Amino acid sequence: MNNKRRNEFWKELNKPTDKINLMQFKDDIPKSIYRYRSVNEKSLSALLNDRLYFSTSNYYDDPFDTLFCIDKEKLKNEIYDILKDSNSENAFKQFQAYMGINIPFSIEYILNNRDILFDKINSLIDLLQKTFKSEIYSICFSESVLNQDLWLKYASNYSGFVIEYETKYLLDNKLFIFNQNNQLMNKPISYLYPMIYSNKPFYANEYFKNVIYRIFKMDYMIKDLKRYLIDRRSVCLIKNKYHSNDKEWRMFCDGEPNYITLKPKSVTLGLKVSQSSKELLIDLCKNKDIDLYETCISDNYTLKRKKLRLN
Repeated sequence: MNNKRRNEFWKELNKPTDKINLMQFKDDIPKSIYRYRSVNEKSLSALLNDRLYFSTSNYYDDPFDTLFCIDKEKLKNEIYDILKDSNSENAFKQFQAYMGINIPFSIEYILNNRDILFDKINSLIDLLQKTFKSEIYSICFSESVLNQDLWLKYASNYSGFVIEYETKYLLDNKLFIFNQNNQLMNKPISYLYPMIYSNKPFYANEYFKNVIYRIFKMDYMIKDLKRYLIDRRSVCLIKNKYHSNDKEWRMFCDGEPNYITLKPKSVTLGLKVSQSSKELLIDLCKNKDIDLYETCISDNYTLKRKKLRLN
């Protein structure tokens, strides 16, 4: 999917929820997507057992990945307008009745001391920015198997390997997804979305307000639950244009997934993979009947790959 189509996908995702139609992008989904891996015990075990593990972005290398952004001035102005509204006191009393609490409320006091209120809101935003990264589970892929930047960053400077997966199986509603207790999840909903590359952050103000409702157990205030869930994933879909060559796709699953089971289509060896690692991967692919490729430098001095015979 080129960047133009990625931007069109993003615009579609941000339409009113009753007008979103992501099916128009089904032909833009690549037939295969790829995972760049280093050669280590964890990656080899996952390959051997046909597992793809979910991770949270607090483990990702980019500190801007899944950064929970809030337009604080806009949020403060909205809160200030609400406090000035003549119905605020009645609304607060209804909230107290619903929650079974009794706290003295004075619009005049809050308006005169709104800096105290905004300091508490800033603290809550800071807390959410720290915790949000550890709450959203995803698996990262790329459209390209020959991306030199990704070979450098995620495949140990060409000493690793790349695993190919067919998207038709990733999108299958019969896909086996296991939770953090290694139990098969019951009818989990998964999503495969393209990353969007922009120098403008996604301000999650509406999502933040809905989070507040959930913290105070006021789910009835969330007018559009579908938008709440879409915005939750949207925070994870924006990356700086600097990364646009990665052509990344990201798989999400609601709940707390641990891994999915899916046999790879192929494995591609890096230019600098060691002989021992190469022999190990050859045996593994041969025993599992997985196609194996190796990379090389073409006559035009570009990266290419060729299939290996495993006889």
